[in-house]
Amino acid sequence: EEPNRKLIDREETLELKNKITSKLSDKEKVIFDLKLKGLDNKEIADLIDKDKKYVENTIFRIKKKYKELEIER
Repeated sequence: EEPNRKLIDREETLELKNKITSKLSDKEKVIFDLKLKGLDNKEIADLIDKDKKYVENTIFRIKKKYKELEIER
């Protein structure tokens, strides 16, 4: 049963990620994906040629959209 549980968890995670990304702008999607890959805000800022505050503000908006999704559930 353990492999089935992992599969279900993976499917639920993918479904949640898809729901979140469907609410994000293209710029937010890029930052969200980089954050999921483990990059910190400074690394993301350097990669997309923006300042760290821009990345922090974008992550704040992503979290806000996520919370709105939680309310819809």
